[in-house]
Amino acid sequence: MAKADGWNEETFEYYASIVRQLPETHSRMIDDCARNGIAKMDNETKEQLKRAVPKPIDETTRDICRRLVKGIASGDLRSLSDLA
Repeated sequence: MAKADGWNEETFEYYASIVRQLPETHSRMIDDCARNGIAKMDNETKEQLKRAVPKPIDETTRDICRRLVKGIASGDLRSLSDLA
């Protein structure tokens, strides 16, 4: 899925290095991730998410993005394959 959006290991590592080196940008990255994630969701995906989780979509998406950024920063997520 990520590769279809133009992501590959090289782009992942580029952004991961920024996440690891600039912790002061985490909040902005989380906000951007959540905003872009919601904007790119089609209606079917939004409906599935609404049914699957009790929280609002924006809150759920922000939580997912926070976990991604924190996972990359901590080294728990080291490559695209860790997301599969």
